[in-house]
Amino acid sequence: VEVRGLRLCPIPGALAVVVAMAGKGPPDIAGMTSLKVDVAGALPDKWNAEELRDLFEKFGEVGDVFIPREKYSERSRPFAFVRFPRDSDAREAIKEMNGYKLQGSMLTVSKANRSREMARETGGEGGKEGGGGKEGGGGKEGGG
Repeated sequence: VEVRGLRLCPIPGALAVVVAMAGKGPPDIAGMTSLKVDVAGALPDKWNAEELRDLFEKFGEVGDVFIPREKYSERSRPFAFVRFPRDSDAREAIKEMNGYKLQGSMLTVSKANRSREMARETGGEGGKEGGGGKEGGGGKEGGG
């Protein structure tokens, strides 16, 4: 059976439910420069995709913002990915935002060192290390 281009294999005795997810799923981030944003301390109230987009847009167009959630609780994890179509904008954002204090919590901003595909193969974006990447955190004192 085919419905709107989706091929369905009916299961005897079961109700077939089709959820059309037009436009849903992960965005196309091919060619974008991904930055990893770690937060030290308590998660700020402004730790959401809209606020992070607003914070980083002053450096150029932001193509995507992704904040992973805890597997079972759905709470936001203490790191995010901000993607820029232009590498020069991403470099400027790293320079200006690494060490920035967001509502008293220090942000560490660096170029993401694993792709989404690599993260899936190894068990998630962030893993057990919690997300400092090779540099493990740090950042400049103070903030902006």
